[in-house]
Amino acid sequence: MPITYMPPKGQIWGHGVGRLSAWQLFERSERFLRERALILDPGETEWRVTCEAGSSDAVTAAFDASPLVAGQGEDVEMSTPDGRTLRFVTRKLPAASLGDAVRWLEALEPELRGRGDVRDFSLDQHVVFRWRASPGGADAVPGIYASTFGVCYARPRCVTTCFAFASVEHYREIKRYLQEIGLVALSDKHVRPKKAMAEAPREAT
Repeated sequence: MPITYMPPKGQIWGHGVGRLSAWQLFERSERFLRERALILDPGETEWRVTCEAGSSDAVTAAFDASPLVAGQGEDVEMSTPDGRTLRFVTRKLPAASLGDAVRWLEALEPELRGRGDVRDFSLDQHVVFRWRASPGGADAVPGIYASTFGVCYARPRCVTTCFAFASVEHYREIKRYLQEIGLVALSDKHVRPKKAMAEAPREAT
């Protein structure tokens, strides 16, 4: 019976992974995708910074100084109810530069955190994939929908897992794997339909 695993309703970033550095999260996410996923759509990787418009020139200058953020993006200013103007800066990254961007984030994050004019910033990745039938294999598990995996590398670091599985056994296999590599801990309470878990044989300990 095909089953799904979704984050709690209204909480798309379902797994906090603040115990990991940005680079540790990158390495474990890349291992997961390399060993278990056949990527259908690498999606978009984006830098986003929200800062006070009147004092944001130094922020955006540092932001744009790296070749990692050159290219497609946008700068938008919006007024807030209290009369301030915020600047939203977005830059899209090629998937191949994600590792370098994560390294750059680790170097830049303390500076951004210490600035009073920076309201928020993020480095996000979203991937659509199908499960490999065997670790590292070229064939996909048949008969199930594609899954989505997302990562937010800036604090609060977190992961979203919108997964489809071929069976409870398949879910349990991936659950064990994700725990073994230290990425996320899936919870049985987010598996649907609940009846599938209730009727499945008890997992061996």
